[in-house]
Amino acid sequence: NIYYSKQELDIALNYYDRAYDQKPNDPSIVLAIAKANFDKENYGTVKEIFAKLEELSPELADRFSYLSSKADEETRASAQFIRDIVVWSEE
Repeated sequence: NIYYSKQELDIALNYYDRAYDQKPNDPSIVLAIAKANFDKENYGTVKEIFAKLEELSPELADRFSYLSSKADEETRASAQFIRDIVVWSEE
């Protein structure tokens, strides 16, 4: 996708999403969505879509395993941040 190569990620994702609607089980489309979301630092989305990629094509997922490692790292960092938040109510 030319938009992905130009780092116009929102436009690229729009095209990838349209392709996904037509072929939701195409590993190359799922990978493209994961990569674009990774570049946008949408690691929660990456984790979800990468799980689908692992189901559809374990070989391809293995080749792009860096996508899941960053998602896991971000999840751990978010969990630490949430633990540090104190919530209270005033009456």
